[in-house]
Amino acid sequence: MSDEINEHLKNKQKQIQQQCKEIYQERLNYGVAREVARFDLPLSNYTEIFWKMDLRNLFHFLKLRLDPHAQKEIREYAHVIAGITKELFPISFEAFEDYMLNSVSFSAQEMDNLQFMLGNPFTYSENMILALCKGLSPRECREFADKCINEKHIEIKFNPENYKTYEELEAGFKNGS
Repeated sequence: MSDEINEHLKNKQKQIQQQCKEIYQERLNYGVAREVARFDLPLSNYTEIFWKMDLRNLFHFLKLRLDPHAQKEIREYAHVIAGITKELFPISFEAFEDYMLNSVSFSAQEMDNLQFMLGNPFTYSENMILALCKGLSPRECREFADKCINEKHIEIKFNPENYKTYEELEAGFKNGS
């Protein structure tokens, strides 16, 4: 595209954005709520937001948005937010890095394969397990061994015949039963 056409399109874009901002401001002047008034603003406008959240939910957001698969722009925001969080809450952030950000989850099938490859860790002596656990405390090493033999398979059972319909529940409340 030529410089002339590019400049022409940029000017048209600026005009449209300016007109949208004027309509937005006019709506605000008439007392329309900001979230309604911004209806016609282009998606390319920057907005200002205020967050209230606990560290658990912030860390969940960061885990999702720092992922290499996340959109580039949100990853950049997440890196800035992570830097601020690390500075304000260094101990919590270190735990986040260790136990959430740099951890992985395994599917049931992957766990089956991992168990097959490792064998049963409890057939090893405690000293052998401790020797195999690089950088882990004895407690963490035992927890790791527990995870490796993971016998926790939660089975969800649902039988609709065991549950009442809405009408049956409502009738029971009316009758006091």
